[in-house]
Amino acid sequence: MAGAVTSLGRVLVVDDDPAVREMLRAILEHLGYEATTAASGEQAIADMATVRPDLVLLDLMMPGISGLEALTHFRQHHRTMPVIVITGNADPEIAREARAGGAVDVLGKPLDVTALRGVVAWAMGLAPGHVTFEPLAGIRLVIAEGHDDTRDVLEQVLRRLGATVTAVALAREALGMVTEADIIVTDLAMAEEDGVWLLEQVNQHPRPIPVIAVSGSAESQVPRLGQAPFARKLLKPVDPWALADVIAEVLHGRPQ
Repeated sequence: MAGAVTSLGRVLVVDDDPAVREMLRAILEHLGYEATTAASGEQAIADMATVRPDLVLLDLMMPGISGLEALTHFRQHHRTMPVIVITGNADPEIAREARAGGAVDVLGKPLDVTALRGVVAWAMGLAPGHVTFEPLAGIRLVIAEGHDDTRDVLEQVLRRLGATVTAVALAREALGMVTEADIIVTDLAMAEEDGVWLLEQVNQHPRPIPVIAVSGSAESQVPRLGQAPFARKLLKPVDPWALADVIAEVLHGRPQ
């Protein structure tokens, strides 16, 4: 089922669940893309010549040809076409397997619309003839996060979006980079000094910059978090694509 033709690009949505297909089609068309759907890996492969998508959103768990098998076919026969995998399986090994198979990114179900918007815009920039999507280009960002996996994911996605990123594990390390940064994203709970300490030090600095806090607890559970004048306060788990919107809004006054 095809949507109205637009100038942002053509997306093929592949999912065996009709409700998910129609939801994604409606969201993508609202965002300005032309969206076409396929109910199986077999249909998606057969439709490639006529649909000629710029980008594929591909479910992993489908009867018949699985998402990973379809991904292998796309990588062999449509090498320049970005594929974003969507899956309800939370096993990180599944995401690693999909990325190893050539997926440019993996999104979990239920889908977050903000993350979907950011990932699709970025991935569309990888397609031939499309402009690279780098809404954070020119922004110098420091991430202070004690958890290695979280720090690595945030750094990877924010670099994709054009930011110059320095990621550290300690608040004191982040403080030493204030003069070379435009904004800091800090975890509240870290070894040694915490995020509130970092904010206090930054605000006393000759060149104060905005600080965004991320925390695993709500403000009502952490009085120091609620009282501290962070530019924004976000609850974990933090979606890096949503964080990119917050960074752009803090620095530029609007989402990119």
